[in-house]
Amino acid sequence: MAARVFLLFTLGYFLSYFYRSANAVLAKDLSQDLGLGPAELGFMTSLFYLSFAAVQLPLGSLLDRYGPGSSPRPSSWWLPWEAWSSGWRKASPPWPWAGP
Repeated sequence: MAARVFLLFTLGYFLSYFYRSANAVLAKDLSQDLGLGPAELGFMTSLFYLSFAAVQLPLGSLLDRYGPGSSPRPSSWWLPWEAWSSGWRKASPPWPWAGP
């Protein structure tokens, strides 16, 4: 049980670190492909922190009310659906209106 908790927290940490640093790694490509300047790239990065902060209070209240044992249950149906749909999107032919 302790190893499972450790692995879940480790996965959460690495995902959070990835989302924090993805814009810095992709800044050159994002600015070329989307025509974004430094201000827009900074705004995109700040959206991660704003969304992270906005979720803290509701999530804390929900965990206090229902406990941590019930929080994985909603994700048990969401994650397989997301994995299937992302695989389906990659396997499907490109849409004609999406461009080259």
